[in-house]
Amino acid sequence: MSETNFQLPNECWELVFTFLNHQNHNLKPLSLVSKQFLFITNNLQSSLTISDQTLPHLPLLFSRFPKLQSLTLTRFSGDLHALLNQISQSSLSINSLHIRSCTTISADGFRVFGKKMKTLKSLTCSSVDSPTVSDLLLISECLPFLEELEIGSFRLKYSNKRRLI
Repeated sequence: MSETNFQLPNECWELVFTFLNHQNHNLKPLSLVSKQFLFITNNLQSSLTISDQTLPHLPLLFSRFPKLQSLTLTRFSGDLHALLNQISQSSLSINSLHIRSCTTISADGFRVFGKKMKTLKSLTCSSVDSPTVSDLLLISECLPFLEELEIGSFRLKYSNKRRLI
């Protein structure tokens, strides 16, 4: 008897893994099965948490997970401007950025970030206690496509991308 080599295409595996991921199954064990599964699970990764420990590995992480859409900065004590610049230099299409560890708004960082990241729709700066009017103006100027902004306890949403609710 002859043995046939039957292998599902990556697109089929992606559908199966996506289903499992929506059922709250951890995909990490699947990534250990084979290089093919590692590649597929890497493509399904849509969020990443960045801390001081991950900073040296960011270029590698950005290339490993090409479909990242959401970034969270936590336990980060470095230069926010440099980090936002590094993120904007990547080929990612980030639509959500959550900054948990910086207490001030980085004007230069948001200017650079806003020029490159036209896909950003949601920004959360949860550790900024009392944002100033100039902070809000700066963010609205640098990130014109933003639909949702949360700074500390303030939350602003844009309806139809034009009016403030």
